[in-house]
Amino acid sequence: MFKMMRFQLLSVSCLILLLGCTPEPADQMKTSHPTNEKKNGSESGENNNMGSNELTYHQIKAEEAPPEIQKQLDSLVKKGGHISHFTSDHIYIAISLGPRKSSGYRIKINKIEKKNRQATIHATETTPKPDEFVTQVITYPFIILSIPRDAIEKVNVHLSQNNYSQPNEKKVK
Repeated sequence: MFKMMRFQLLSVSCLILLLGCTPEPADQMKTSHPTNEKKNGSESGENNNMGSNELTYHQIKAEEAPPEIQKQLDSLVKKGGHISHFTSDHIYIAISLGPRKSSGYRIKINKIEKKNRQATIHATETTPKPDEFVTQVITYPFIILSIPRDAIEKVNVHLSQNNYSQPNEKKVK
């Protein structure tokens, strides 16, 4: 009787451990990863600190992106890089880091500038700190932004890494 109770307790403990360590479901991987970092002084997914040539932006979910972005998103997320789609009043930009070997990777938007008829997005790849606890699962960090069209004809993305870069990690240019 005691052996049977110990076996059941061990089985339930193993089940709880396994269920608590599973990667996120595929349907949740379609949404952009939320960030808890401030963006130009704001806790939300938009900036409020406008300089003379800074653009307002909004971070949106994949489901809210135009179909043209949604169609290309799976391919972009797997290889990394960026794509943009222009409408009459907005520009939608998806930025992906490509595959990463663990959780903890994010894209932080530092600022978006407009010069002449070009928008330049300055972003940083935030990597996990060396002593940070992360889930050992392949992740595909990405972000989707919406900015006003404002006579912009071209979008440039400058992505840099922070000080916690892992050696041998692929960089997105």
